[in-house]
Amino acid sequence: MESATFLWEYLYMDVSSRASEVPSVFGANMRRFREYRGWSQSEVARLMQEAGWPKYSQVAVSRTEEGTRTVRLDEAIAIASLFDRRVDDLLDPQAVSDAWARLRILMDDHSNNVTDLRKAVTNFEGTLRALQVLEAELTVSIAMAGGKAHVSETMEKTLSNASLIQTVSAHDVVDQVHGELSEESHGEYQEEV
Repeated sequence: MESATFLWEYLYMDVSSRASEVPSVFGANMRRFREYRGWSQSEVARLMQEAGWPKYSQVAVSRTEEGTRTVRLDEAIAIASLFDRRVDDLLDPQAVSDAWARLRILMDDHSNNVTDLRKAVTNFEGTLRALQVLEAELTVSIAMAGGKAHVSETMEKTLSNASLIQTVSAHDVVDQVHGELSEESHGEYQEEV
């Protein structure tokens, strides 16, 4: 009988300690669902008023999201309905931590992509400067050889290609590199999900 009493006390203590977390978990999930929809706190208050909560205010939304205000069961049902969710979605502590973990991963990926993009731009700028030096040297060599009239057709094509390469703007290369980085990070994110 003593072990049954101990188990009951353990379960009761666990429930009571978790109960203090409910407002903050509920509020964090409410904020996450609101931000996902792109709604302001004022919009949520207005929608709650339209759903039959005439005194619902932006302050109530703010305090609920902060976890400093508890909600009644009927209010929780109305809020869940507003977001097309179940009440247990608002009470799920794992949803909050999973969302933050995904956000950290995305922020790290973004930071890495920005670093890679900066390196690519720096490399491109170095390559562009090297091409400009080579073009200047080639122009001098052609002039010393008697001008373009004395240059072979192959050399003329090479000059034309060098000129074409040089006209590609750094902006185009940055866009291309950024697109490749975005595709890579999107693919990695899809694999993680």
